[in-house]
Amino acid sequence: MNSNIKHELNSVINEIETLIKRGSYQDAYNLCKKILLNFPDHHKLIRLKNKIEKIVYKHNVAAVKKDLITLKPLWKQKKYEELVKKLTAAVQYVPGYKKAKKLLYRAQKAYRNQVSEMQKQTLDNYLRAIEQAIKTQDYEKAISFSREILRKIPQHEKCGSLYLKAKNLLVEQKIKENEKLLNSEKFNDIENFLRELEKICPESVRIKNLLKKAARREKITLEFAKKEFIYGAYDQLLILFQKGKYEKCIEGLREVLEIEPDNLKALEMLKKAEQKFSSQLDKEVTAKIHNLQKKFRLEKKKYPKDFIML
Repeated sequence: MNSNIKHELNSVINEIETLIKRGSYQDAYNLCKKILLNFPDHHKLIRLKNKIEKIVYKHNVAAVKKDLITLKPLWKQKKYEELVKKLTAAVQYVPGYKKAKKLLYRAQKAYRNQVSEMQKQTLDNYLRAIEQAIKTQDYEKAISFSREILRKIPQHEKCGSLYLKAKNLLVEQKIKENEKLLNSEKFNDIENFLRELEKICPESVRIKNLLKKAARREKITLEFAKKEFIYGAYDQLLILFQKGKYEKCIEGLREVLEIEPDNLKALEMLKKAEQKFSSQLDKEVTAKIHNLQKKFRLEKKKYPKDFIML
């Protein structure tokens, strides 16, 4: 190392020492680090850097000790969240200070327990509110509260049980309110109503049974209506047959057979009606020919000159 560099280094070292004496530790430390970048093995600079770190650490520990004293009221007030924040800052300020670390751990544990207890109290309040809503038959409110809990704690057994109970009771309430509809023959409206209920409680056995019952009733009603129509139609068609209106009778019988192709009475009547209609047509044609022949003879007799005989 030449004499000029050595002189400059000594000058910087003197400046650092002066800054230390003044208590300007930050400036002294920054200058130390800057020179060590170029002279990393310079022993005196390394010693000065370590000296500054020790002085600052002792100073910070003293400051933290004072702060810890001021935190005592927070322990009594159980303000653990605030304690965690302040102690976290203190530990970052003096990383190796064991007392601060122990207090931080203690505050964190107390805060976790406090949060857990608050959550339990909140949960208990929610469960009581759900039970009260069920008791007052406000099932929609009970369902809403249950969903809030289950979003956060999906496997909560008691809440799940209350949720299912509220849904089933709401279903029963809605069914009771719509008894008139369910006993009517408005089968499309019944199905729409039950499908909406199914959205509330998809697992409801009651809804599934009502859907099956409505489907059976609709089938029976349609069968009865079909038979009623066929019986009524058959009586009317028999009258047409008896009156000799075979063409209209045949049209009606074919409509009946579209609905019930195996109706033996209709098949038998259709066969007879077709035979009668065919015979009726033959008679009508024969009568028309006879009338034309009669007319022709009269015309020939009246105007013999108009006709040429071969």
